[in-house]
Amino acid sequence: MGLNLTAVGLSSPVVSPDRLRLVTDRTGQSFVAVQHAALLDYYGSVKEAAYALGEGAGYPRLDESHMQREFKQGNFSKFDRATDAAKAYVATAVQSVFGAATDPRAEMLQRLDAIDGWLKDLRRVIEAQR
Repeated sequence: MGLNLTAVGLSSPVVSPDRLRLVTDRTGQSFVAVQHAALLDYYGSVKEAAYALGEGAGYPRLDESHMQREFKQGNFSKFDRATDAAKAYVATAVQSVFGAATDPRAEMLQRLDAIDGWLKDLRRVIEAQR
């Protein structure tokens, strides 16, 4: 049986959607556009991203215009060279826009734990009124 993933909203976005300048279509926001915008938000410019993922990571120099075209087309293969901090930033931005993926069973267990906590609080209130 495969894992059924459900998007759950977060209380506050990590990266402001205004800063990401997201592109939307009839099915929602573009996944590629969110990744692209978050990557540029992290590095500040395509030039900085090209340096960090090329020479800065110990690889040959990357052409900025070629990299920009690749990113716009959804080719993020060079992003594998990024630091863990950069990858975490982009992943967090994607999660803040689309929500966290959760396993329905884990979500139900979390809800049961919350209900259990509420019941214990209710019991303490009732017992305190005796």
